[in-house]
Amino acid sequence: MDQREQLLLRVREGAERLSQLAQHGLNVPVGQYLDTVSLNALCISFGLDPSDWRADDLERILIIRDGLYNLRNRLRDEGDEGEHSVEQLLSGLDRLYADLERALRALGADQLSEAQRHLARGREGPQIPTVQAATAVDVLKKEATELLTQTYVSHRRIEVNFIKIEKLNIELFKNAKLIIERLSASVFAIKLSLEQSVVLQGTFKLLTEGADRVLASLRDLVAQIGKAYGATKDFLTEWSSLAEKGGRFTKMVGQFLKAIFGEEPLPDRQIEMRLQTAHQGPALLCGYPTGAGMILLGGRDGLATLFDTASARVTDQRRISEDTINAACSFGEMTAFGTDGGLGMAATVGRRQSTVTAPYRERVMAVVYPGWGAKGSEGALVTGSREGSLRRWTMASRFSEQAHIQMKRSINRILVVDDNLIVASGSELLFVDEELDIKRRVRMEQPINDVVVVDEHTLAVCGLGTIATVNLAQGVFTRLVISSSDEKYTCLFPLGEHCICVGTETGKIIAIDLNSAAEIGAIDTGFTVRGVIGAGPHRFVAFGGSWNGKGKNLAVITWKSQELAMDRT
Repeated sequence: MDQREQLLLRVREGAERLSQLAQHGLNVPVGQYLDTVSLNALCISFGLDPSDWRADDLERILIIRDGLYNLRNRLRDEGDEGEHSVEQLLSGLDRLYADLERALRALGADQLSEAQRHLARGREGPQIPTVQAATAVDVLKKEATELLTQTYVSHRRIEVNFIKIEKLNIELFKNAKLIIERLSASVFAIKLSLEQSVVLQGTFKLLTEGADRVLASLRDLVAQIGKAYGATKDFLTEWSSLAEKGGRFTKMVGQFLKAIFGEEPLPDRQIEMRLQTAHQGPALLCGYPTGAGMILLGGRDGLATLFDTASARVTDQRRISEDTINAACSFGEMTAFGTDGGLGMAATVGRRQSTVTAPYRERVMAVVYPGWGAKGSEGALVTGSREGSLRRWTMASRFSEQAHIQMKRSINRILVVDDNLIVASGSELLFVDEELDIKRRVRMEQPINDVVVVDEHTLAVCGLGTIATVNLAQGVFTRLVISSSDEKYTCLFPLGEHCICVGTETGKIIAIDLNSAAEIGAIDTGFTVRGVIGAGPHRFVAFGGSWNGKGKNLAVITWKSQELAMDRT
């Protein structure tokens, strides 16, 4: 072992001793004096084996070195109580800093100079004072802290998790530990950069690209372990979640840089969402507000649920169909519902039950009541099926079909706008009149899962990896807001002027500013989100859930908007 490896090993061992001291060896909580998340990230970041150091590791470490220096100074300034514990921490930090300086000098002038030059080039690019983007920076720091906490937990559990594997591949274990350490270093370096007085575009771009490479390695590792040892290992879910959260964080940093250094409009607000309450049950697939703060929800096995948004509790629940309920809407005092068996009508839950069914058996995925028909009549219902049938029904003689057209693709959503319908069929939006004549077609890049009216001029649509807007008046595609290869967007809900929230298959609800295309808030519901319904000012109900078994299927979420102070000048 040469001098370079010996010194790097001392850095690693010093970090491990400091971590043990912070966890077990103090007579007062370390959180009284230091940010424990930063201290843990610091120790993990220096955990690299001497043989694993690469050029991009060195660049991250040079940034983290400044964080170590600041930790020492902060402890000296604030650690006036519990003197013995403070001295122990200071001694450990001082020793680690000294070992790191010696190790860096031993790396060789060429290697160290190249890393320093690379970082210096990043500092020469565009920059803005951090105070001009203070709120957005605070949001990113919070996300970084949460990601570092999750990384720390995964790092601590690596050995416990791998002990469970029979015939363990040691190289696989070492690679897993290395990837987690590099991820911690990448995110910690970004967090430290967010705490500086200026935002440097080049530095953030360098660190984010490095983090993306580490996350790609983590995803490959998860796939490799799953293939070699079976996808039932509990920690694979944990690591997949870590990779997902890391990807979302680097995406947020990228959007932040694009917003403050690009030519797109800056987001003018941040949306904070909080979970008020959650419920469990079978999967819920559809719902609509019945009035007086009540929401009717339908789902698997024909179960209908009446939910009181004021008290946040279920007031009635019963089976109104033998088939799964895919869609529902109000029809006077009745509920029209589309199921895997066709169209049905039932008295709204809470009243005497009475059910009528249509003569055709098909998988109805959408049903609306557009208010068409002669004055004094009951009006018409329109349904869309997975088989692509768009039908108009009247209640004469129970159900009577008045018109029918056949699409090439499944119909997922029907939206009533004025006296017309907007039908999502496959990857097309169809503008349809009262006679079911198609007046206009808008082709999208991906199959459409949901469509909502944002304002009098704009529609928003979402699907697999895509969120886009459409000009409502002209019926033409306007812009692609978000394109993501790893996210399935399931539903939309307008939050106000130029702002929507979108639900995902992975359980996220994300607020998006349509002007800047930036994610301006998010919350994790813990279940697949299939729909969102408003429940009063700054409050909504998200529903969905796992198709197999029972689990979380409904959440009441509150939200508030906070103005951002972001300025490129």
